Amino acid sequence: MICPTRPLVLFLVFTSMLTVHAALPQCAPEDDQAECAVLIEIAAIDQSSALSSLQLEPPKRWLGGTTFCEWTGITCNTVPNTVAELILNEALQRRQITKLVLDSQKLSGALTNNIATFTKLDEISLENNKITGTMPPFTTNVHVKKIVLSRNQLSGKIPDLSMNTKLEYLFLQNNQLTGPLPTSLSTLSHMEWLGFGDNQLTGEMPSLAKLERLKALWLSNNQISGTFPSLAMAHSLELLDIRSNQLAGIDVGICNVSTPGFFRQPISTFYDKNSKCAIAYNPFECKKLPKCARLGCDADSCIKDPTVATTREWFDSAQYDASVFQTWDEDAEKWTIQKYPQIYPAASSS
Repeated sequence: MICPTRPLVLFLVFTSMLTVHAALPQCAPEDDQAECAVLIEIAAIDQSSALSSLQLEPPKRWLGGTTFCEWTGITCNTVPNTVAELILNEALQRRQITKLVLDSQKLSGALTNNIATFTKLDEISLENNKITGTMPPFTTNVHVKKIVLSRNQLSGKIPDLSMNTKLEYLFLQNNQLTGPLPTSLSTLSHMEWLGFGDNQLTGEMPSLAKLERLKALWLSNNQISGTFPSLAMAHSLELLDIRSNQLAGIDVGICNVSTPGFFRQPISTFYDKNSKCAIAYNPFECKKLPKCARLGCDADSCIKDPTVATTREWFDSAQYDASVFQTWDEDAEKWTIQKYPQIYPAASSS
């Protein structure tokens, strides 16, 4: 059964030097025909690059009615209907995509809003490609729990996320995203892992009060300003990295974090040398920093007098070991361990 042809916005643009001649793919009767049409559009753009980039078997995977659920990187839901039943009754449910995972496949071009077609989507991961353009809205993908678009070339603002109430993972690091974080972030009570580091984000942080399941937040190397909001309810927080922003202070709720090893402890007791609270390289005002952050986080200094930026008080102490973080090396395409040794006068207790 050939899917009906209709104009579609390109899903992804694939680039490759290899030329392969193959027939257009076909939809299987058990496939969701609208979703299959989007995938066929991928193959119709440049079959050779699609096959090369996705490392598929020869075109037989697409032909002879083979379901798209066998395509590399795609997982589908299961339905009890047989092919014979589907042929007799067009209204019966067909297989739909639940996961689309195409990491490090050298994909380039823009994502399309046709991703909305995948209404059963649980996970989308397109990490470490060369995807450009803006991030599409996921307003109809109400079942999605994991969105990973990190290490691409996305630009523009992060769209509204208020319809994605099941979202648990959102990784957008190492892009060119601008503007503020969406206020709808504050409503995502299932969120556990958030990654916004190495973008060009501005404005103030939305509330994190409802993110009680939050385990990690990466926000380093942006231009986020204001006071970092309360983490009073984030009792499972294991890592906070807000280095290199324009933050003036931190809400005292950070002192409620009780995860072992989150704060560093004085050397007079047994302490975790790999503190998971990284707040350095922000223009903090001393009076807006809680004592627990000054003594227990990887920091450097604060401004005593906001009217004179040079009046800084150094408080990260030599009594603490250097913090260690993993950094992605884009050129080498590997993770490297980066240390931040900081030797300053003893921490102030005030």
